[in-house]
Amino acid sequence: MADSHIHRRSAGVHIDGPNSSPDTPKCSLVVGYDGGDISHHALTWSLQFAAGIGGSVHVVHVIDIADTPVDPDSDIYEEDTEAQAGRERERATEALAREDVPWTYDAVYGTPGGALESFGRKYNAQMIVLGASGGGFASVLRRLSGEAAADKLARHCGRPVLTVPS
Repeated sequence: MADSHIHRRSAGVHIDGPNSSPDTPKCSLVVGYDGGDISHHALTWSLQFAAGIGGSVHVVHVIDIADTPVDPDSDIYEEDTEAQAGRERERATEALAREDVPWTYDAVYGTPGGALESFGRKYNAQMIVLGASGGGFASVLRRLSGEAAADKLARHCGRPVLTVPS
């Protein structure tokens, strides 16, 4: 990541990959990334797909409860949150650096669906890519409450949404 450019903002972090170019790629993919194995698999798939078609990859990590320590009253709450987000950022950028495609990485605060839709517009993405739901009880609750990002995006963002199986 030696040639990458990191920009810290109060709203998160933006990184331009070292091989980002001013030329418009044939296809832009926005990838939702939460640091888990399923989203890492979706990122790997997206990179391989983009490399094959001359596209670019724009990773969006929405900072949420999984990035925060258990105790919000802890004296080191903010440091722990930044450390966890940093580990996720490092894992993603290591994968991004392995492929020769233009890429960006953003860590932002907000809702997953809203952030991915916004970045889809920003990069004029042809597709938004997410890891498939992990299943289990929490996944069922998200779907029933209407909070599953893939479902919301598919209904409202006006772009194809691809879920990559684990």
